[in-house]
Amino acid sequence: MKSIYEFLSDLARQDIKLSVEDNRLRCNAPKDALTSEIRSQLAERKGEILSFLQQNKLAFHSRQIALVSRPKNLPLSFAQQRLWFIEQLEGGTAVYNIPAALYLMAFSTLLLYKKLCKKSRSDTKCCVPVSQQ
Repeated sequence: MKSIYEFLSDLARQDIKLSVEDNRLRCNAPKDALTSEIRSQLAERKGEILSFLQQNKLAFHSRQIALVSRPKNLPLSFAQQRLWFIEQLEGGTAVYNIPAALYLMAFSTLLLYKKLCKKSRSDTKCCVPVSQQ
């Protein structure tokens, strides 16, 4: 027999959601997801499932993050400062957030390669791959 954790994980993978309301087990599942086998396992393990869900509900509520009061504003991160600067510069547009892709053709790559060779030392011979000549 599977552990309660494994059983509930299998149910979650099938999008079968269990909850506890007034010490009663509630089930929300897609149509035809609750097979007769799953129904019988739910009935057999109802007490075990209820105690597991109630224990985890208590553990969940005890692990909530406590609010911390801040006497003043926190400093912005460098990324936030850059975004603020662009916002001030551009005036309310999101142009900085538009993705773009460049595809370099073989010919333009060859020209770039030759320019780089010219900038290198003059006594070094520049080799261009034969397939791009």
